[in-house]
Amino acid sequence: MAKKIILIHGRDTMPAASAHEELCAAALVNGLQRVDPSAAQRLQREPVEIIFAYFGDISNELISSSDPDAKAELTARNDQLYGFEPCLDAGSYSAPLQQLMQINSHDGLAYGSLVDHYRSGEWLDEAAAIVSRVASVTALSEYVIKWATADMSQYLHTRKVGSEVRERLQSPLKQSLLDQDDICLISHSMGAIVSYDVLWKFSRMSEYRRIQQSGNQINLWLTLGSPLGEPGVRNNLYDANERGEDRFPREIVKRWVNIAA
Repeated sequence: MAKKIILIHGRDTMPAASAHEELCAAALVNGLQRVDPSAAQRLQREPVEIIFAYFGDISNELISSSDPDAKAELTARNDQLYGFEPCLDAGSYSAPLQQLMQINSHDGLAYGSLVDHYRSGEWLDEAAAIVSRVASVTALSEYVIKWATADMSQYLHTRKVGSEVRERLQSPLKQSLLDQDDICLISHSMGAIVSYDVLWKFSRMSEYRRIQQSGNQINLWLTLGSPLGEPGVRNNLYDANERGEDRFPREIVKRWVNIAA
């Protein structure tokens, strides 16, 4: 039995898979160092495999095909794993990540200081909160998802895209469960939707009976900035048309921790 951390990222355009994996791993170790230095040392010292479930190439293609500005930002062609297709320059992430990693604590004061430095983005947090509240009582959430987020919209409404994205997580997660691995699944943003759908399939569909019979479960599922509570998302999840006890994944996750925003 191996210890594994499986990471799946969120929506929007992305840098190359290998570069994005390095950024995420660096952020993971640094965040853990802030909370528990001994745990961070063990993560670096012990044989814990980090698997990156990447679908950024799919997002890049979907978003750039409908957004000329986003297409113009995809200037790099260094993704060896995905045909050297256009992707974001990972260098643009380095300075912000370094600044974040220098913050010793993430309290309100530290966040305010960061916002002051990147003042142009402050309205995004406020707008997101307002949209979320309004969407909870109107059809706006469905509209926003359909028209404003090309990759998420195609994932939720197009069978082919949904299948392609889910496969990026299904394959490594299935093998890890069958191998009786000790698994921590970390899902960010849209990745939480993908994870939820995969977990429902694994725990409910007969074609995954081997997983169900294995008895193995994910020890910790950590969701970050998850949109699973949005009405437009809930209405389009893989189990949206199921009723009663068939609606949710079962006996596939031991502990689920959700971190808002």
